[in-house]
Amino acid sequence: MTLSEFSLQIRVMAKLLGLLILGILFFYLLIILVLMITAKPVQEDLHLNPVYGSIKAPVFEEGINSGKYEYVLDTINGQYPETTASAAVYFIPEPKSTLAYLAKIDSLAKSFDFDTEIYQSQRLNDQWVKYEDNYRILEINIVNLHFKYYYKTGSQLQALVEATPEARFTLLENEFVEKGRQGMLTRDAYPRYLATGTNNPVYQTYDLMTNKFIPYEEGSFPQAVRIDFFREDEVLNILTPEYFSSQNYVILAPLNYYAEIVQMQYLSFEKLSEEPGVYPLLTSEEAFAKLKQGKATTISISKNHSNKIKIKKIDVGYYDPQSYQPYFQPVFVFLGSDDFVAYLPAIKDEYLLK
Repeated sequence: MTLSEFSLQIRVMAKLLGLLILGILFFYLLIILVLMITAKPVQEDLHLNPVYGSIKAPVFEEGINSGKYEYVLDTINGQYPETTASAAVYFIPEPKSTLAYLAKIDSLAKSFDFDTEIYQSQRLNDQWVKYEDNYRILEINIVNLHFKYYYKTGSQLQALVEATPEARFTLLENEFVEKGRQGMLTRDAYPRYLATGTNNPVYQTYDLMTNKFIPYEEGSFPQAVRIDFFREDEVLNILTPEYFSSQNYVILAPLNYYAEIVQMQYLSFEKLSEEPGVYPLLTSEEAFAKLKQGKATTISISKNHSNKIKIKKIDVGYYDPQSYQPYFQPVFVFLGSDDFVAYLPAIKDEYLLK
């Protein structure tokens, strides 16, 4: 064998060996891929700690039944989003009334400039009382000192909302927010979790048909500003009973330097942050199936809506109740076409009381 023939054989054998190695590597990767596809997913260690046992599902105070719509998943990638598999659940201690409540509610009424010698409290039910003078009403919960303050429909309110606003009233927005914040703070209605949260000014008009303040639209004439105070977000977002607005707010009118509080509401509960329970949650796909079964609660939808709702976003957040509920717990929120918003309990069924 000549040297050139030997060199040729070496090159041929090297090529064959290279092809053999590539073939082995290809089949190895193919086997790994098949195993990855067919293998059962390893269950995530959730570190569950359901210390409260089975709990009550949240009650959504501002909702209507969601069962009459057709739902279509329309997320950005057309897939169900990945959501947290477990979340903390916090206990909310039930407030207890004390013998000192009379002095407390009188003090709160005086902070709104009610003459409590002339306008004394009147019982509404076993928990709520009201103070009423010629043009205002203050309702107070004697157990937890939550309150609702508002001007009655009449000439006094009309004069305020129809007063000429400052030409560039939006430049006064920071002053409006600060006046609202001070109004809450003065009445012990501004706990830390609201102080460290966010606020949202929304300009309003007064609807004479419903006697309610509503967000003003282009072409209409703004007459007041509503300042919503939202609870500080936890690991998950905070979801309020009406989603777009807070149950803790102040409305000011007119829109000038002399703006005064014409409505104020405080309905918020402190939760225990120590040693929360940890509960397993539905997947977003399971939650969407329940939505389609009519088990969610609609919070918002436009008047001229279609019966076919495109669900654009599915997320999990904490529901912040405005009436007493024993637990601060996670819920699913569905956002869709036609301003659609719906809530659904997020905890797995086996951990909810039937």
